[in-house]
Amino acid sequence: MNPTKAQIEARNKAFDELHEDERWCRGCGRTDHLSRAHIVRYSSIPYEGAKLALQMDLGNMAYLCLNHPEGKGCHSIWDDNSWEIEKEFWEIHNLKCFVEFMQIIKEKDPALYKKRIDQINYWINHYENSH
Repeated sequence: MNPTKAQIEARNKAFDELHEDERWCRGCGRTDHLSRAHIVRYSSIPYEGAKLALQMDLGNMAYLCLNHPEGKGCHSIWDDNSWEIEKEFWEIHNLKCFVEFMQIIKEKDPALYKKRIDQINYWINHYENSH
């Protein structure tokens, strides 16, 4: 189940109004090339109603910058399967919003949070055992 265009427009308007004085990238602090990003994009929640609720949840959104002339944007870093690739994880870990977003994931989707924590622990153990 996907939101309608009218629902998306209403959500975006409400989000922009809520954050009118907070328009900067939560990952790096840029104030240009911004987009609205979902913190929990790929939910582990199995039923469609919950996925729709997450898409519409203003607490599951934040401004992140898009790719720009100076480099890869935080939206891409957060969203582009960086959790699945160890070398890219370290980029995601360096975002200013990392801890805040992990707390939101823990609240919105505990199973996804556990998966992320397990992945981090695997990489840390892998790193410690290889050095």
